[in-house]
Amino acid sequence: MKVKLFLKYNPLGNEYKNQFDLEAEINDWLAANPAIRIVSIQQSAEVGSDDRVMWAMSVWYEGSAAGA
Repeated sequence: MKVKLFLKYNPLGNEYKNQFDLEAEINDWLAANPAIRIVSIQQSAEVGSDDRVMWAMSVWYEGSAAGA
């Protein structure tokens, strides 16, 4: 099993735009890797002391992915 991490750091004022950016990045990666089998997806978010949001998505998969 392998994991692909998607991280996004953005100011608090742009939550919705950032959501779409992260979604597009994940969808692009999935489209480029149709042969993989997704096993699990996990997410977390944290607000730092500098009022920045860090979003992390981990996609656990089996198979070969481009650039892996």
